[in-house]
Amino acid sequence: HSAGAFMATLILLDDTFIKSIDCNYEPEQIIRGVIGLEGIYHINQMLVDFPSYLDWVVRPAFDGTHEDFEKISPAVIAKSKRLRRYALLIVHSKFDELLRVSQSELFYEAISTAAKQTDGKHCIKYLLLDYARITHNSIVDKLEDGIQVIAPHIISFVNEVLG
Repeated sequence: HSAGAFMATLILLDDTFIKSIDCNYEPEQIIRGVIGLEGIYHINQMLVDFPSYLDWVVRPAFDGTHEDFEKISPAVIAKSKRLRRYALLIVHSKFDELLRVSQSELFYEAISTAAKQTDGKHCIKYLLLDYARITHNSIVDKLEDGIQVIAPHIISFVNEVLG
């Protein structure tokens, strides 16, 4: 969720971290897929939408310039990567008050294009929620409650991935 979705998709796109772990497994054996809820996928776009996030969100986590932020944004990285066989479900609420839907849309577009250029056989899905009671932080609470709006999509995705 949110920054966690950012970190999970970075690992999905750059398996350097997983390969640095002293184990006998390939990245595909460790990660089958990622479900990103209300994720940050393009830092500079987030800063265009919410300029105050530079000091509040970005600077505490990263040093650097806008050019540096581009280099670590999943929506940008996806455009230059050959994708491994991972599954991805991107979920965003229209009523997310902390991140614009464009975060997920930009990433979905980039990752879908990269998947087609790789082999087109990736499981990549985008779910846009249109329920006023689901906001940035409440999406996790709603998931915990087993709300019927989100749970069936996640269960279906997991079943498809685990096959």
